[in-house]
Amino acid sequence: DKQDGQAKSTEGSAKQARAEREQAAAVAAAKARQAAEQAAALARPQNGSVVFVDTSEFVADNAEVLVGRIKQALGGGKGELAVLKESILSFLGGQWVNSMVPCEVHEFANGTITKIPCAVQNYTTVFGQIYEKATMDGDAQSQYWLGRMFESGCALGDDDDNIVDVDVNQAAQLYMAAGPEVAEANRALGQLLEAHGDVDTAAQLYSKALEMGDVRALALLGQLYEEHGDLEQAVDLYTQGANLKETLAMTCAAEVLQQGRGVAKDAGKALDLLVYAAAHLESSAFALLAHALEEGLAVAKSAEAAAGLYDIAANLGHAGAAAQLARLYASGLGVQADSDQALKWAKEA
Repeated sequence: DKQDGQAKSTEGSAKQARAEREQAAAVAAAKARQAAEQAAALARPQNGSVVFVDTSEFVADNAEVLVGRIKQALGGGKGELAVLKESILSFLGGQWVNSMVPCEVHEFANGTITKIPCAVQNYTTVFGQIYEKATMDGDAQSQYWLGRMFESGCALGDDDDNIVDVDVNQAAQLYMAAGPEVAEANRALGQLLEAHGDVDTAAQLYSKALEMGDVRALALLGQLYEEHGDLEQAVDLYTQGANLKETLAMTCAAEVLQQGRGVAKDAGKALDLLVYAAAHLESSAFALLAHALEEGLAVAKSAEAAAGLYDIAANLGHAGAAAQLARLYASGLGVQADSDQALKWAKEA
């Protein structure tokens, strides 16, 4: 009887936890609608306004076009992908101006890729505006943006001095300051702490971010569960996120489907999830698509096309893809052998 009672208690706790996550997901959906309304307000700016635009917001309107282009690339055909990075927009002189490098255009043609970087404008001006709002006004959103800049570093170009040098401690402090109001700040701080070994605090921050409506935290929590041996709970979290069209969760769900870990193997379903996630510029989705091309998982094998997708993932900051690209350049598989490129990507990894 005691064991039955414990089992029922455990089952009840699991149901309650699932209900709480579903409620958080509903809150996130409401926040997404609010974000869409805020985006519409970009059409009515005041001079001096500064807006941080995330990758997902940049590509939302063009995702279906990108799906088609990715499928073209998978089939070895021709097409283009606009690989957009995070960007800060400022309203200056009566118009919105891209103030960070917003994109690279990857043009697919006969298995090769040409990258065309976009221009940088008014970077220093925008940094000053964000810094003032974060430090003088205590604006939480600006504190989060400034933290992102300190975490990654900001430069005008390859040969120019940094406007912001990488300083993860400064980034962490800014995320902590923004956390009570900005869900993503808790997620970002959690990722920093997880990278430095503080998994317990990271999990708490991911849970807090999820409670505040950050659906991406579902996948990060799932990854923690998977790393600590609870694959069933991880798959449940990935599935919840994938059902909400969250692209990191879709990518994680695709990976377990590719490998048949905790679920029945289904390379075709995995491919569909990855194409959608890649169209929304999830770097790990490009890496897994490249793996599918190398192994022939629900798609014809093509080392050349795989190399192209590893290249995109690596340029989006995916360390694993950079390592794979180094391997291909070292071996000459899918690309012309190039020891300099192999060394470059090995260092990036």
